[in-house]
Amino acid sequence: MANEEVGPAVKKPSFAQALLQSLRPKKVSIQIKLPTFTDAGAPAVFFSEEKIMKSEETLKRAIIPPVKTFKMVRWIPPLHGLLLNVDGASKGNPGPCGGGGIVRNTVGTMVLAFSHFYGVGTSLLDEVRAMCDGVQLALEKGFYLAEISTDSMVLVNSLRTGIAPSWECYRWWRIVLDFVQQYQVRIMHVYREANQVNCASALVASTNSYHAQGHFLTEMLQVVACLHPI
Repeated sequence: MANEEVGPAVKKPSFAQALLQSLRPKKVSIQIKLPTFTDAGAPAVFFSEEKIMKSEETLKRAIIPPVKTFKMVRWIPPLHGLLLNVDGASKGNPGPCGGGGIVRNTVGTMVLAFSHFYGVGTSLLDEVRAMCDGVQLALEKGFYLAEISTDSMVLVNSLRTGIAPSWECYRWWRIVLDFVQQYQVRIMHVYREANQVNCASALVASTNSYHAQGHFLTEMLQVVACLHPI
């Protein structure tokens, strides 16, 4: 009789090893079956565990609000020449409106300030008229304006592109555009928080009853009456 070949004996795991092996976590593919709304016999939709985890992360990002950041805002003096800051205020849109501005030098000293009432108008109209008045007063006094700033992004973009923001304010906007192009004046946008002085003067102008004239302050703090707004 031929000798039968006997393989090596298989060693059975001990009870402790079998217990540890059964306690190890196993990778399980989770499948969720969602019934369709149109046809009950339509193919089911399955989602893998990886897709479910991604959905949870997306949901967390949507629920948890983003962290708020703070930005330091301050008035920055011009590098050379003078800087004109202007602002407008309107009690309604349209409504009683006014504008104001201030001209300062490289060390922040006030050279000129004005406040004018414009009657009934929009918020854009008072911004444009305030800038026009500031430009005209600077030309009258022979001041060299290197920069003009406002918190109206619409007005800044219109002067940079050369496209009037509205037919209503075109008359005054064109004067400012010609001045900016002729003297190569830099137009800048500033945050409202860095334009508080002009905001206050514009607010005073919008509630003024003597709208026939405005006023401006010189460096010597002398109040000088000037003609009615342009």
